Amino acid sequence: MSKDKTKDAADQDAKKGTKTAHREKELEKEREILIAQAKHEPNPKPDAIIHKMVDGRIQKYYKDVCLMEQVYVRDSSKTISQLVTEAIASIGEKITV
Repeated sequence: MSKDKTKDAADQDAKKGTKTAHREKELEKEREILIAQAKHEPNPKPDAIIHKMVDGRIQKYYKDVCLMEQVYVRDSSKTISQLVTEAIASIGEKITV
């Protein structure tokens, strides 16, 4: 990744308050928290609906805390994952974030 792109990714992290680069590391912990919260609401929904609600909340959560899922601050039409993919295509080398 070029120096400019590397700096851009670091700026992204600083501006967005990223907690993790990849979603897999946060998945189970966040899913358990959200399911427990939904089951303890005053009028809990059926399990099937709870799981759909949790999936939607997790997708939103990832866009906030996972660097690779975030919208790129310098071009809101791209995610950081897309930015990395473009950098790989332009330099022809694998990049790991």
